[in-house]
Amino acid sequence: MNEERNRRIKELHDEGKSYNEIKKLLNVSKGTISYHCSELSRTNHRKKCSTWKKGLTPLQKKISRFIENNIYNGRKKSKKTKIERALYLKIYNFLSTKNYKKSNKRKFLMAESPIQVKEVLEKFGNNPACYLTGAPIDLSEPSTYSLDHIIPASRGGLSTLDNMGLTTQKANQAKGDMTPQEFLDLCKAVVANANKIAAVGFEPTLD
Repeated sequence: MNEERNRRIKELHDEGKSYNEIKKLLNVSKGTISYHCSELSRTNHRKKCSTWKKGLTPLQKKISRFIENNIYNGRKKSKKTKIERALYLKIYNFLSTKNYKKSNKRKFLMAESPIQVKEVLEKFGNNPACYLTGAPIDLSEPSTYSLDHIIPASRGGLSTLDNMGLTTQKANQAKGDMTPQEFLDLCKAVVANANKIAAVGFEPTLD
């Protein structure tokens, strides 16, 4: 049944029927019509391009690829857009604490957020780095960093720009709900113990 319907959609579209006319004739939604017509258009476009490229010389093919990469790929998201999108989600998660209540993710509007992407970018500058380790951070790679509550939310820290720190994922996981000073003291203790172990030539084992 669906195959017959899809075939009729394509036939009517080829005959020049509009989406509204096809909708009335077949009693289907415009979304369904658009899906199958777009699929047909993409297939036909690929066939035409493939046939056209077969007659090109190697130099013409290189020129064609150059044009595609520099013009059509401009539709893809720029690095700046990726960073803004990543920070939008990071800010959403940063604000998802008992100090800031939201209905749900889909209704979260950046325009209404108390912290804006522009403010975050201005705070961390052109060369963002982890405030705990000093490691450089690429803001276009959201899986590698976090927006940390410097004073943990569980310890009364607010979800504000002033209380926001940029960290690597590993550093943020290690810090947990400690304050920066508590984390620093722990790191010093670990290093001191490691030096003590190295001095006596003893290596801890899992046994």
